[in-house]
Amino acid sequence: VDVSSAQPSPTLTGLTLINQSVSALVYNTPGRQTLTCVGVHIEASAHASGPAVQAAEPLSMVDSVIVRHAPASLHDSGSTGTNTTAIASRGRLFLYNTYVANFATAVSFADGTSAVPGTVAPGEWIRLDLVAKGVPEKTIEAPIFLNTTKHNEILVRATPGATPPPADITAQHVWNSATFPSPLTVGRNCNVKANGAQGDMTTDDTAAIQAVLDNPACGVVLFPKGYYAVSKTLQLRSNQSIVGIGRLYASIVPHSSVPPMCPARAANPTRGQNELCAWPLVRTASGSDDTTTVAFLSVLVWHHYNSTYAVHWQSGRGQWRAAHINRVDLDPGRIAPPAWYNRALFLMDGTGGGRFWNFYQENWWSEGPHYRHILVQNTTSPLSFYHGNTEHSQGEANMEIAGTKASVAVFGFKGEGNYVQIWVRDAARFFLSGYGGNASPFPVQCKYPDGFQQYVPSIIRLERTPDALVANLVSQVGPDGESKCGIFDTGFAGTMYGAKYWSSVLDVDTETSFHTQPLDWPVVYAKGNF
Repeated sequence: VDVSSAQPSPTLTGLTLINQSVSALVYNTPGRQTLTCVGVHIEASAHASGPAVQAAEPLSMVDSVIVRHAPASLHDSGSTGTNTTAIASRGRLFLYNTYVANFATAVSFADGTSAVPGTVAPGEWIRLDLVAKGVPEKTIEAPIFLNTTKHNEILVRATPGATPPPADITAQHVWNSATFPSPLTVGRNCNVKANGAQGDMTTDDTAAIQAVLDNPACGVVLFPKGYYAVSKTLQLRSNQSIVGIGRLYASIVPHSSVPPMCPARAANPTRGQNELCAWPLVRTASGSDDTTTVAFLSVLVWHHYNSTYAVHWQSGRGQWRAAHINRVDLDPGRIAPPAWYNRALFLMDGTGGGRFWNFYQENWWSEGPHYRHILVQNTTSPLSFYHGNTEHSQGEANMEIAGTKASVAVFGFKGEGNYVQIWVRDAARFFLSGYGGNASPFPVQCKYPDGFQQYVPSIIRLERTPDALVANLVSQVGPDGESKCGIFDTGFAGTMYGAKYWSSVLDVDTETSFHTQPLDWPVVYAKGNF
């Protein structure tokens, strides 16, 4: 698999490659920012040519396995080439909980840095608990920060003679294809169109859809092609799934009878605190063991509305796959001007958590400081994103994770714009495997607009979060660019500030504040129990 031509900061999840006779995974130029591989399993043949993984561009591997079919000797390169190395790196590298077996060298580096030795005897495992190596590029440094102390040497934490990898090391990161809800398995009685919903964007389909959702026989509910207009929240039952036929073809939207403007806006027209009165189009059941699934459909808020938001998520073990939220108009600007939107479009709270495959959102019109593409707030269940792409927001942050009691992991993230990409505050544990995109925060001496909370601008903001690890932050922005303060509202991607003016990570605790210096793009920023 050659991922070299992927879009910025790609993520591979649950990839399994068996009996590979050449390099199984390649990520070379022109690869764009960090490739995250999570739950990847590679088996190389005994006499494969080349290393199992080779990368010249930034690479992060998490919870992965690389094993070679055991030759007579681990130093036997075979007749077709050299295969005694598991990972050959020429760029930034971050490895976390990655297992290697039957390779004499676990990791080699092109610059002559001491290699990470592999296993001694066939059948033996080495676990790479945390390996990090930065490769500077022109004026950009790639340091390691451990509890705010900067290091430039390689970091190796490994366990030789480790027990074999857990049986679910890959499965924990992917959906179960045998049981995942499919449009092809839904009976007629659980098809919303077969039960009175029109999907024509004109009819109020609320009652027809809710009747299907309330049917105890409908564990999976199908939305065929259409725009399903609703005037009240669609409430899902415990462990229920809603699936469409594709997020471009099946959409849930507000009905025309819904008042578009939130009354709270009239009381405070400047800030427009419509988060006080807006209601969700879809709400999941709550519960730490709830297994709600939302897949293959969109939940859309009309652009001239601020009285609704897309989703209220409280499912603790739910799944979100190839679904979408957005603020849109079918006929932009002709119905009404954009509404001032000043709340989260997707809210997760309570027992909310689960696994999200490809969470994407990038609208930017008429947003206040409290706007978030997604707000994860005071949750108690573990949460994983298998690539997050929230960008262009004009609020204080694109994604906010606040007061979470369980681990939150983001396996690959792409973002753009001048505001914080991910704001993590008062969270128990946070993990980010890699970042890419052309985000360029305001210069470190600049202030945010009036009405925003004031911090040193950065790509990632950590606040009162004791255990955090952020890896492989790589921006597409070069060192030179704009440097002036006070340039706001310049479009979806913002102003391109030169990297020599801004900080990548801000870390604020109760009594201290630390930010990385401009041109320091960490290969690892770790604190606490990491």
